[in-house]
Amino acid sequence: MLGETTEDEQPNVIQLQCKHEFHEKCIRGWTIVGKKDICPFCFEKVDMRILIPDSPWNSKRLSLLWVKLLGLIRFLLVWNPLVTYSAMILLKLFHFAPLRDQSGKPVF
Repeated sequence: MLGETTEDEQPNVIQLQCKHEFHEKCIRGWTIVGKKDICPFCFEKVDMRILIPDSPWNSKRLSLLWVKLLGLIRFLLVWNPLVTYSAMILLKLFHFAPLRDQSGKPVF
């Protein structure tokens, strides 16, 4: 909770959904460093977006970029093995021999 402060230093105060108020640095330390996402007094879950409002991850443009990037990674992880195995099966069905160099080793 809020302690004594001088007039020179007015810390940023954050009010959680449960109406408890904390110094910004204190509650950030509790939630981020302490890895606890609850209010220290009433144990209600803390919305982390309130504590880090200027995070670059909160921008809509960047989140759209992340969605597209994760979609691409998911596509590659799921479909790449299927395409590879399908191609190998087709090559075996049509009796295609792998390319070999002059010494007889397969060329990849």
